[in-house]
Amino acid sequence: MRPVRPKYVGIDVHRAARIMAAAHGGQVVLSRETVEQLDEGLELKDLGEHRVKDLDACERIYQLGQARHPRLKSLYRVTLPVPATPFLGRELELAEVVARLTDPDTRLLTLTGPGGTGTTRLALQAATAASDRFPDGVTWVALAPLRDPALVLPAVAQALDLRERPGQALTETVANALLGKKALLLLDNAEHLLPDGAHQLSARLAGRARERASQSDERPGGVPSASKGRRRGR
Repeated sequence: MRPVRPKYVGIDVHRAARIMAAAHGGQVVLSRETVEQLDEGLELKDLGEHRVKDLDACERIYQLGQARHPRLKSLYRVTLPVPATPFLGRELELAEVVARLTDPDTRLLTLTGPGGTGTTRLALQAATAASDRFPDGVTWVALAPLRDPALVLPAVAQALDLRERPGQALTETVANALLGKKALLLLDNAEHLLPDGAHQLSARLAGRARERASQSDERPGGVPSASKGRRRGR
């Protein structure tokens, strides 16, 4: 009779699995708690704090040894806020949103619903789940505090950590930063700024993209208006 191997379950096992999944082949990574239990003589490399999928808080991760490996497969360049509560249920809705986000034909996806129904929470979870498909970053833009649609573009620039340059319009600065990138912008609570905020953002950036494409003899990609449709995709 074969011995029955124990099956370990629980949040600690899940956390360890997520940290392990961020590593590369041949790379041994350790959590802060594990490091605190080890002998001081071990050679460790501090890889800094990282966010990993399905964990609410950042994790301090260490590497055993000084071997060189690519950057950890964590949520790199992801500026999404950490939710205060776990995401429960809504698997079908989450799968649909992630599928539309990762569809190459999707340029704009809008989630709508009455206040308090969890559209922001769903958007956060979907953006986190799809983050590995956007190597140039996933950026959160909080629009709830704004009252003037003219401040939408400056809010996007601030979220992207862009600064105004002398002699260059902010529209051009943002467009240049995003041109050719595979990035995701998550604009939260935009409804009170519609339709002017959407027209201002999409029209300006689309116009700048067409201008640059014309200069380089490339075919411009369309940027749809953010006020059209509940969902855009295939």
